[in-house]
Amino acid sequence: MEPFAVSLGIDKASFEEWKEIIFKNSDELLLVEGEIDKEYFHLLSEGMHAEKKLDLNGEVFVYGGVGFFDNLILLKFLLNRFTRIIITYDLDADDKVSNALSKLQLKRNEDYFSVGKNESGKKDIEGLLPDSVNSEVFSEFPDLAVQAMGSEKNLAKSAKQKLKAERLKKFKEKATIENGYFDEFYVLVSKINKAMKKKRK
Repeated sequence: MEPFAVSLGIDKASFEEWKEIIFKNSDELLLVEGEIDKEYFHLLSEGMHAEKKLDLNGEVFVYGGVGFFDNLILLKFLLNRFTRIIITYDLDADDKVSNALSKLQLKRNEDYFSVGKNESGKKDIEGLLPDSVNSEVFSEFPDLAVQAMGSEKNLAKSAKQKLKAERLKKFKEKATIENGYFDEFYVLVSKINKAMKKKRK
């Protein structure tokens, strides 16, 4: 397998992660940036959402950060491997990601989608959460909120990840179909479903 990994521009350790999806018997793939993003999309694929659920006949796979888009060889391979593939990424990385994907003639809102709102602090999947969820978590974990905005990179990164996990936990506790917590997510899912349906024709 090592020569195969080298040909894709990835090391042996990284290939161990990618081979799980490369050899899956599936035609559809939704690529997401992180594990927490994957959790949200799994929530959105549940039957309780009825016609608003994520309609995916395949896998949700984590590519692990925007560095993935530096490896166009691997991305080209995935585009050839899967009949239908859609890519999501945080809006705050839009310039880097859209530039890379445009080189492969991929189209915005057909092949790839940015996630989040074009507002300060909301340019990621947590930007789709109700303000009440963010407010509750930040008030419960003020130290993490301060650390996340600090200048010490490793500490800030760790704090941000912990806050992401806590917001997901809070969302799971609070969200129902009736209270509208999923509404912003439904807007994104509707676009993804429409794009995937078009690819199936």
